[in-house]
Amino acid sequence: MRKLLLVITSICIITMLQAQVSKTVNVTTAGTLSMLLTEHEDSTVTNLTVTGTIDSLDFITMHNMSVLSVLDLSGAKCTRIPNSAFHKSKLTSIIIPTSVTSIGNDAFTDCYLLTKITIPESVISIGIGAFFQCYGLTSITLPSTLTSIGESTFVLDSSLTSIIIPASVTSIGNDAFQCCLGLKSIAIPSSVTSIGYNALSGCISLASIILPSSITSIPVGAFEGCS
Repeated sequence: MRKLLLVITSICIITMLQAQVSKTVNVTTAGTLSMLLTEHEDSTVTNLTVTGTIDSLDFITMHNMSVLSVLDLSGAKCTRIPNSAFHKSKLTSIIIPTSVTSIGNDAFTDCYLLTKITIPESVISIGIGAFFQCYGLTSITLPSTLTSIGESTFVLDSSLTSIIIPASVTSIGNDAFQCCLGLKSIAIPSSVTSIGYNALSGCISLASIILPSSITSIPVGAFEGCS
């Protein structure tokens, strides 16, 4: 019995130690993040803060960190979040650097655990399917610099209940909010002139919407299934 208790206690201690492992790394030469992390850290660090200049190779390194949950890039410099940068990662939150102007296609696709994300005012474009099937995403603030919401950007983000589209946006792409099952309200500004096919189809919780006079046509399936 005593041996069993010791084993259980040891397992609990190990689990607690592994639960939160933080690391801060300064990348002085872009593409060298992998050299600044040990093999052990690749599989144990849960909270990572990166400063300095980073590139696509560094995003690959971060993507391959198997238990990375919280990522702070506020002190890092890069202009783009690459395509599929965090596809199917275990991230729960991320702070994007203010130097970023675009978020690539499928950048956060299938990030089921992502609940919080800070998008800086520097971002002007978000790629196709960037937040596709981010089931846990409860809210997101879009920057006032954003000019368009791309195709399939928020498809099946079922925990998203409301979203405010900034006045800088002129178009909402095809399937942009398709099957956002929990979406109850959405504010479309008068700057928007076009809404894509199936843009809000399957949003079964949507109770009301006011369309600005700037929209000249409503395409097929725009509100299909909004029961």
